[in-house]
Amino acid sequence: MYFLPIEAKIDVLKFLDFNQLFSVRLINWHFNALIEQYELDFARKKQSHFYISNLDEQEYELYRCKEEFLEEDVKEEKISFLKRIWNCCLKKSDKKIVKKREKCTCDRRFLNNEELEPFNFPISSQLFNKWQTVIDQQIPIYLDIRDHPVDEDIAIILIPDYQIFKRLAIKLPVFPKNIEEMKIIRCWFYRLFLCYFGTIEYCEFIFNPELVKLLFDDDDDNYLKLSSLLARCFCYCDKPKINAVKFIANYHIISNEGHLLLHFDPLPEDFKQYSKYLFKILTTGGFKMVQVIDRSLKDDALFYWIINHIETSTDLTKMVANMVLHFDGWSDLNLSERAENIVIDEGHIYYRLSNIHNSEMKYNVSISKRSFNGKVETVVIKKMWGDNVDYNIMY
Repeated sequence: MYFLPIEAKIDVLKFLDFNQLFSVRLINWHFNALIEQYELDFARKKQSHFYISNLDEQEYELYRCKEEFLEEDVKEEKISFLKRIWNCCLKKSDKKIVKKREKCTCDRRFLNNEELEPFNFPISSQLFNKWQTVIDQQIPIYLDIRDHPVDEDIAIILIPDYQIFKRLAIKLPVFPKNIEEMKIIRCWFYRLFLCYFGTIEYCEFIFNPELVKLLFDDDDDNYLKLSSLLARCFCYCDKPKINAVKFIANYHIISNEGHLLLHFDPLPEDFKQYSKYLFKILTTGGFKMVQVIDRSLKDDALFYWIINHIETSTDLTKMVANMVLHFDGWSDLNLSERAENIVIDEGHIYYRLSNIHNSEMKYNVSISKRSFNGKVETVVIKKMWGDNVDYNIMY
């Protein structure tokens, strides 16, 4: 394998899981350097659950270590005869007390910065200027999505893989005050981006995409993203922040068999931007299913963008396979001129669409309306080609 080109080595290493990659890194400096350089292209460390929460005093105490870290280990010290006489005169013991640090094994604990790799690394002048902007403008790490204050009580909570009773908390400076704190934040974010989570939930807070963009070099934007099988975002603010949807669109990857549940009610001034972010998620996400609940969007442009994309796109492989859209604000939705197999029932419209470049790429569209006002209740769009034909949409 030493004599293979870099591309071939990367293709082989992509078949290994995280633990196997770790073993390969230990072989020698060559493989360690290779995996470190391309680690974002390889398997990630699995974690079960991830969420961001506000810890009150009682919860904060739960995460304090319950063990005594420092233990005294009394050992006999080999000393010379003269030193024994000297110790005797000063009434000093001939035994040496050694204090050693034991690793914490609490079910709930805070992760500290000592568990990071060395974060005292040099940074470019461009990155320094970006970080100084964060400090000067007091840009927070988090956005609130449930009318909680953004303060220093916020923590990232991790549940390690297959350890449902364990909770690990990461406390980061919410408003970074210096370059040293920016380095710590960057290191923790990088560690999170190297993980693969079973479920990520945003119920109280979500990461601020403006800060994440300033945290790394511009070239890293395509690689540095959170990765999960399932993602849920519930935004119940009186004034929901459009940047919450922007973070999911730009910095979240959901695996091929994954699901996204998004509950977000944009403000009228954000309708257009919200539709653009959601369109990006739906047409480039590449995962199995998305369910969107929205009670306020009255602009139906998103629906027609999706229909046009199905009919005219030259690449539908990255489009979400199954979409369930609960949009209370939509009224009448016009049928496409290319609609086939049209069935109009009481309160329901069914039809099929095909792509103009490949007629085998077909999609079923189902529109359900409310009986009392005739407004759209649910739109379901299902891919009817490839391995998705027999998929049963549950919502």
